[in-house]
Amino acid sequence: MKLRDLRVRISSYIVLVFLALVAAFGYALVAHQDRLYRGNIEKLKKSVGIFHQLNHVRFEALAHHSTGVAAPMSELGELLKLDEFLFIRLYDAQGKPLLHLFNDLTFTSESVDAKFPAPKFTRDKIGWSEEDLYLADPPRVYALGVFSAPVLDQGQPTGYIDYFYDLSAYKDQSFYLASMVIVFLLLTLLMLAVIVNVLFSRFYEDNIQGYFQIGQDGRLLSVNSVLATMLGYASKKELLAHAEQFVRSNALTQHIQQTASSESGEQSAELQLLCQNGEKRWCLFSVDKVSSVRGELLYHECLVTDISDKKAKEESELKYLQATQEINLQLEKKVAERTQALEALQKQAELLARTDTLTQLSNRRDFYDKTQHELNRRKRLGGAASLMMIDIDFFKHVNDTYGHLSGDQVLKVLSQVAQSVNRETDILARLGGEEFAVFMPDTPLALAAEVAERLRLVLANTNIVLPEGEHIHITVSVGVTSILATDSHIDDLLKRADTALYEAKNSGRNRVCQA
Repeated sequence: MKLRDLRVRISSYIVLVFLALVAAFGYALVAHQDRLYRGNIEKLKKSVGIFHQLNHVRFEALAHHSTGVAAPMSELGELLKLDEFLFIRLYDAQGKPLLHLFNDLTFTSESVDAKFPAPKFTRDKIGWSEEDLYLADPPRVYALGVFSAPVLDQGQPTGYIDYFYDLSAYKDQSFYLASMVIVFLLLTLLMLAVIVNVLFSRFYEDNIQGYFQIGQDGRLLSVNSVLATMLGYASKKELLAHAEQFVRSNALTQHIQQTASSESGEQSAELQLLCQNGEKRWCLFSVDKVSSVRGELLYHECLVTDISDKKAKEESELKYLQATQEINLQLEKKVAERTQALEALQKQAELLARTDTLTQLSNRRDFYDKTQHELNRRKRLGGAASLMMIDIDFFKHVNDTYGHLSGDQVLKVLSQVAQSVNRETDILARLGGEEFAVFMPDTPLALAAEVAERLRLVLANTNIVLPEGEHIHITVSVGVTSILATDSHIDDLLKRADTALYEAKNSGRNRVCQA
């Protein structure tokens, strides 16, 4: 900050603060006046309501004998005298004006209907509206308040009454009072600004920032006491006595020239200044050129701010941030490792839940989910599909003769052969025990029967080596069926395929039957 602009800036800040206070006070004043205005309006509405209750019957009677006539209110008796009204207007049920009552004799029925149209809102019930109305002849702005009420006969509206009231005086008074107070506050503000300018006339000497002037030749011209205290000197005189050493040890001439000629436009820099006791303190110094009338450089003005605490705090925060980042990286690494392990376990658990652990084929649950999806798709889009059920002939004999390990080996060989014979798009599953199923999309019954026959033959000719070294051959019975239009669930196909399977077993085994 430039020293010669310091007082101007401080005065500006004070002015801004007081302007904010003035605005807040003015707002509060206007709000207060508005509350008073609204309070008066509420009282007026109540008064008009009472007046209406007392006179609406009389108005209705007058309307029966008058059509569009005008009459002074003073001629209608004491109860109708209410000087605050501009006029009162009575309508019939269709909204046609019947009667006009005036306080101002310059009004006529025609002028009122032309200048003051009926309220725009629905008047089925008592209501109040306010609007500003400009009249050109004579020129005037009315702040109108209109109290409207229906005239009812056995619950049915027979007419309407509008009470027109001039609210201009209330609004003008509020604006006048607010304006007077604001002018008074602005005058007070100007006086305070002058006082502040005088109080800060010697600010640079008592400023919380250090200050010094240095000539072109590097000679220290003047300093303030804040700078001397900041650098550990007893007084300004002591600092000036060591001025040459102070300038040389801190390379001030070089730093000031670099800062003053910075291409970035920033005429400030951070620098470590050497104190009298040998300690170095981080300081921020701002440089300003002071030139003569001819434009010749006379000296540089410099403001110095001690930022050692700020630098220490930044260094501490940096170390803390680095340590925190290191800890976070380690935590993120561990979390990533744990997440990968959990995902692997989840995938493995999901796979185990849907896979037969012995044959690595789909289990019954997975088979049902996949085939039901395919079945729904076929019914929606059309297309053939078939299902075969496979059962090993005399499998119990294999288990009883060679043991369950040999039986497991037979099941594995069957699954491998079935995968080699069928397509990748076919869904193979072990439903339980020695019973297998194959769902074949886009396959008609005849083709499915050929695939089943080929599978039967390959299995019959496969030499199975048991864990004990024995060699055996097995045969299978197969039931085949295809999708029907009436099939809504995969169980419908499984039942027909199971029926065909039992037919194959009952007719001698080692064969393929269709259903």
